[in-house]
Amino acid sequence: MDDTTISRQKEQIREELLKTEAFAGSPQPRWGKAAERLRRLPCYRTARCLLMPPVQAFRQIALNALTDGKRLILATPQLQNGFYLVDPAAVPPHRRPQAVVPHRSNPFARRIQYGSPRGPRVDLILTPSLAAARDGSRLGDGHGHLDIQVACLAGLGWLKKGTRVVTIVAPFQIVPPLPMKSTDVGVHWVLTEEEAIRTGWNRPLHAPILWSRLDRKTVRRNDVLFYLSGKRRLQKPAGSDGNRNRPRADPGGGRGE
Repeated sequence: MDDTTISRQKEQIREELLKTEAFAGSPQPRWGKAAERLRRLPCYRTARCLLMPPVQAFRQIALNALTDGKRLILATPQLQNGFYLVDPAAVPPHRRPQAVVPHRSNPFARRIQYGSPRGPRVDLILTPSLAAARDGSRLGDGHGHLDIQVACLAGLGWLKKGTRVVTIVAPFQIVPPLPMKSTDVGVHWVLTEEEAIRTGWNRPLHAPILWSRLDRKTVRRNDVLFYLSGKRRLQKPAGSDGNRNRPRADPGGGRGE
């Protein structure tokens, strides 16, 4: 099955899920119990650096991570301002709520310089999902946020061989196996308020940036893609056209996740 067909199938599943009564009546999640369940996972206990999404529902997880002495990388919305790093050693306990805000006004977050030889190495990636399966396949909102984040982290050299991906969902969001493109990022753990599911996902963690499928506007809006595209042009052989294949929304092509 080609990627275009898979993308269409995923969009159809997404539309059907959003029409269900469970989604229509579900309140804004907070994941308090799931956040505590995460703390018991071996991949969390050994992690030193976590990537957090700019999602309010993950706030308690970020607070727990700071309490547990873990560094946070805060992804800004659509990566318009890249990534920010929060060092728990610099945050007084009573100021932790201020330190988990993925915004430039966060007094404890410093913007990470992309070209630094001492850039962070991400051990654990947290991500929301519209739906997830026990085999590690997942469905996002269709904008490819996770795929783009992973592609950018890989391009910056910030991923580790053992980096793991964890998603947190409500029980009704656990579904049968979902179609996945070769470039889609799956999850190693699915957490709910009731259980922790170790999935069978064993593909290498990568999401290559397919520059020919990205338009100039998308690249300019994403600070990391803009940096990587400039670096890529500098590395092109003399005489090649560095502007023709300028980076669209999903690095895997079509609608993502």
